[in-house]
Amino acid sequence: MAYSISKRIKRAFYRLILRRSYRDLLEEEFARRVVASVSAAHGAFLDGRQFAGEIVTGLASESTVILGEVVHALRVVARPSDVLLLAGERNTSKAAYARIAGIPQRCVFTTGLHDEMDYHWNYDLAPPDDMPRVDLIASHAMLEHLMDPYLHVSSCYQLLNPGGHAVFHTVMPGFQYHRFPVDCMRFYPDWFEVVAERLGAKVAMRLISTEAHIVYCLQKPAEGVGEARPVSGSHGAEPA
Repeated sequence: MAYSISKRIKRAFYRLILRRSYRDLLEEEFARRVVASVSAAHGAFLDGRQFAGEIVTGLASESTVILGEVVHALRVVARPSDVLLLAGERNTSKAAYARIAGIPQRCVFTTGLHDEMDYHWNYDLAPPDDMPRVDLIASHAMLEHLMDPYLHVSSCYQLLNPGGHAVFHTVMPGFQYHRFPVDCMRFYPDWFEVVAERLGAKVAMRLISTEAHIVYCLQKPAEGVGEARPVSGSHGAEPA
């Protein structure tokens, strides 16, 4: 009897391993096709799964994490002299972002609606007049919760010094419904490409994952290289 049970357990174990291996192969092929498809349309995308090990956890923000894709993008573009603005993150997140970017914590500022943030900014409106110009902006898990995400991206872009970078993370169709306090939209790469064109921004990096995360890093041209087109209204319409 014991021998028979042992054989059944072994068979069940081997079937489980085979099923997992098959699922892994399917996921790998799906990821390869997704990355290849969007890269053919817009330019090279990085597979976000390769940065899963860089995730930072335990933050006091609603998402509680900084995804590995965002960590990677910030590490690549950050410079030691940068001033970093965190959109929607609380002051307790400053230390983690400072370590990621390799800059002093005193050079990291927060903005949003919480009392403990450095600057009060309702993202349904333009940024307040006292907002500083910065070299680097991180907007993590924000866009899908905003009624006017273009206003947020264009406002962040206007706050960048020439040569600065803004890293935007959001989610694509298929991502679960999550309200903080509302869940409004999902995004395809096309949205970011059109936004970059309207702003006159360079797309410095693109990342995508099969878990429906997408990250775009936009760079503002250095002075004398090119100027962004003016933004008129919250949807970026060109002046008549």
